[in-house]
Amino acid sequence: MRNRIRDFGVYLGLAMGSLVAVHSAELIVQRSDDGLVFELAGAEARGPWVLQHSQDAREWSDLLFLEAEAAGRAVPGVNLHWRAVPESAAREGYFRASLAEGASSVYREYLTQRALWRRANVSRYEYALQQNFGMVFWAGSIRVSGAEVDSFQVTEQIPEFFEITDVPTVDSLFDRIADAIARQAVQVDIEWNSEFGYPESGFIDLDRRIADEEQGWSVRGFTPLP
Repeated sequence: MRNRIRDFGVYLGLAMGSLVAVHSAELIVQRSDDGLVFELAGAEARGPWVLQHSQDAREWSDLLFLEAEAAGRAVPGVNLHWRAVPESAAREGYFRASLAEGASSVYREYLTQRALWRRANVSRYEYALQQNFGMVFWAGSIRVSGAEVDSFQVTEQIPEFFEITDVPTVDSLFDRIADAIARQAVQVDIEWNSEFGYPESGFIDLDRRIADEEQGWSVRGFTPLP
């Protein structure tokens, strides 16, 4: 059964703030075996459009772009898996489609990969990380449970006296990328893992006029844990 809704419909959680301007369109939503299927109503199908979600209909987060030709659809739409919704333990929420003029290809790919990571539903894992911020470099192993770092071990550090305070989870790396996009960083280069969607390597330069604020990382040996 299809339900026609204006601006938003009810379901699930909340995440980071939206990075695109809001011009809403009419949505058609249909339940599928593993989630929801969204399509834009025909006359308002010019885009690009992004599917947004909110828990309270006040603060909205971007989920996925609604695709047409590339996805073989007559009008822009998207299949949204339950697990791709942030904080999916929430019982209700709101959806809407918003015009996303000016959204970069980097941001589009970021949303696609973060949805893949959420759908993978890996809550416990370990991985090896190499990371640098400006002139500070360290490498080590990290074990994560839920949203928290359980433990980490440093295997290399330059300079040795520098205190390590930023030990990221995969979600922290995603947040780092989103922050760089929102701040209009001059360079955001990311390589994504094809199976789980996490950022395998990245380089971010916020401002070429500022020295030693660049950051980069490399993830190796990612292993889900029981």
